[in-house]
Amino acid sequence: RMLTAAYGYFVEKNYDKAIDYYRMMDDGGFGLPESWIRLGESYYRTKDYKNAVLTLQKVIEEGDNSYTEEADIVIASSLWKLDRKEEAVARLEEILKQEDDHTFKSKAEEILSIVK
Repeated sequence: RMLTAAYGYFVEKNYDKAIDYYRMMDDGGFGLPESWIRLGESYYRTKDYKNAVLTLQKVIEEGDNSYTEEADIVIASSLWKLDRKEEAVARLEEILKQEDDHTFKSKAEEILSIVK
């Protein structure tokens, strides 16, 4: 139920409320990559880039899941916003080096063309 409610707030762009619900899930030990990606994106959309990076890093650390690529690109964007430009560029370049078809390769190329 909480995941459904949290996602509903996320879709409605009520990010503060979504953050509350996703954090309750995570604090209760029910965090999953699906909830972390939306929590991280909610932080990003509320300009809390530090918490976006910290939360999305959990998605990456969890290993191969369907949200890893999305987390990569949002982390890179958050790092840029935090003025950690070298780290952001390095992450974007890492995305471009990946052999598989990273869903966000074109987005990474687009961002790199702007920042370099």
